[in-house]
Amino acid sequence: MKKGLYLLLLSAVVLAGCSLFKNNEKDVPKKNTAKAYLLFTNPKDAYPDGVEVYIDKKPAFIAMVSKFPFKDNRCVVEPGRLALKVVYEGTTILQDTVTVAKNQTREIVLPTVTDIF
Repeated sequence: MKKGLYLLLLSAVVLAGCSLFKNNEKDVPKKNTAKAYLLFTNPKDAYPDGVEVYIDKKPAFIAMVSKFPFKDNRCVVEPGRLALKVVYEGTTILQDTVTVAKNQTREIVLPTVTDIF
């Protein structure tokens, strides 16, 4: 009898302890996992070393430019409205505002070098 009462008391303590440490989803802040993508292309393949890309006055990054829209060359960005500036060899070749939805790939077609210089 004492053994049964002891097991019942022990199981009640264990179950009560488990419910104290239970995490509800509403208590855990969710990370923003939404992603959008930019893909830079040029029909003449005029930018072999890539271009510098500035988004919303953040530090620049180098984006590779492809002749065809390969998904391997996509750049991950936050979805929303983006102020985009593309620079090649110190010259601004594109400055625009683009809107990219969550999980969307936005293709940015860059002008050819002869159109710029």
